[in-house]
Amino acid sequence: MRVTASLLQTFLFALTLITMPAATLAKGTSSAIRGTIVTTSGDPVENAAVIATDTRTGRASRSATNAAGRFQMDGLAVGGPYTVTVTTDRYDAQRVTDIMLGLDATFELELMLSADRTMEEVVVTASMADTVQVAVGPSSSFNFDDLQNLPSFNRDIRDVVRVDPRIYIDEAFVGAVQCIGANPRFNSLTVDG
Repeated sequence: MRVTASLLQTFLFALTLITMPAATLAKGTSSAIRGTIVTTSGDPVENAAVIATDTRTGRASRSATNAAGRFQMDGLAVGGPYTVTVTTDRYDAQRVTDIMLGLDATFELELMLSADRTMEEVVVTASMADTVQVAVGPSSSFNFDDLQNLPSFNRDIRDVVRVDPRIYIDEAFVGAVQCIGANPRFNSLTVDG
């Protein structure tokens, strides 16, 4: 069987197309930063926020440390310089600048945090605010003793407010509460202020 030159070229071209993706995947086109954050006593710092900022573009990548104090950020653009900032609630922030990343390389970063900012004592002071009258128009207040001693049938709040002479309970209109003849929609009833 004779193989023609054009058939051989087509076969080689197809073979090249099939193997090309494997060759391009052999090398990565990005970089990574990983590291460990510990205290001065060597204890790992958990839940520290780690931010790597590419100073050329301002793009920030975020990560957090795990229980062992480790973090990793993948897919970073090659080059730099990068600035890595580590912040926590308990320790002073740390910043590392001028980190250059190589092609398909991982930069190892080890940081030690110091100056524990744990609070020793919290003092809360307060003063009583002046009360402000928010209701406009007639109003009534009933305290605990009033609620205990006033006659109430069926434990209904309308039985309590009925003692105010300005209140009219319209039994024909589903027990609507009217104050000085105003529409029931204009009433306001508050419990405990």
